[in-house]
Amino acid sequence: MPHFTSYRLRKRNVCGTLREGNMQSQRHRMVNRLVSFSENRIPGEQRRTQHFIPRGLRARPGHYPVAGLFIVWMLLVVVPFGAYALEVGGPITTNTTWTKANSPYIVTSDINVGAAADDGSVAILTIEPGVEVRFMPGTGLYIGHHDKWSDQYQGALVARGTDQEGGGILLTSNAADKNPGDWYGLSFGSSTDSTISLLDYVMVQYGGASTGGYYEGGNISCFSASPAITNSKMLNSGSNGLYLQNSSAPRIANCTIQNNRLCGIYMDSAPGVTIVGNTI
Repeated sequence: MPHFTSYRLRKRNVCGTLREGNMQSQRHRMVNRLVSFSENRIPGEQRRTQHFIPRGLRARPGHYPVAGLFIVWMLLVVVPFGAYALEVGGPITTNTTWTKANSPYIVTSDINVGAAADDGSVAILTIEPGVEVRFMPGTGLYIGHHDKWSDQYQGALVARGTDQEGGGILLTSNAADKNPGDWYGLSFGSSTDSTISLLDYVMVQYGGASTGGYYEGGNISCFSASPAITNSKMLNSGSNGLYLQNSSAPRIANCTIQNNRLCGIYMDSAPGVTIVGNTI
């Protein structure tokens, strides 16, 4: 019975199969057609992944590495790879959308969302359902922090996921071995437009890095800002799950806030907070 050797591309999880046998010619000729998907069974093994077999491509015994490189080269030509991670960082001063098609995003430096002029305009960062944002160590996402970036003014974040499979939004660490406090977290400043800003079906995890200063907070921090936070999760923070200060009065509903090193919700001069139906 012929022996089949499989080669797998991690990006698409597609297998190419080589069949042992005599080489047809010294040119390693390959025809342009691909045989339709078929199943191969080997005695003693479970049902295998469906394969496609390049007709006319054969490998001599003992020549698997060369043949493997050849099949990978062919798959690179025939099967296009998906989008790669997009690196982002620095100020956002105009309306910007992070799309699922370009996900994941890698944040390589602090991002502050705020308009470039104090003229009543608002810079809005919109994150689509299904987007994953990964933060490098020492970075964070800041909304409306004119106090930290004096040349930026009103900003807003609209992160509206869904409860469908793959529809949630994820803000997390870019580390291979993730730990609480890997990145600073998501922070809303006093120049946040709270009438626009919201998080719905968003998971924020492994943030809350301690800075030892004013911005020490949690996975999500609010400084005189009141975004709506619903159906979301704040997990594995290096400090608090949610930090509220200076009259911040967000509505926090149907959220899960767990496994954080300090408090689930820490409130400092924030008497107007609405907390409904959460698991803390």
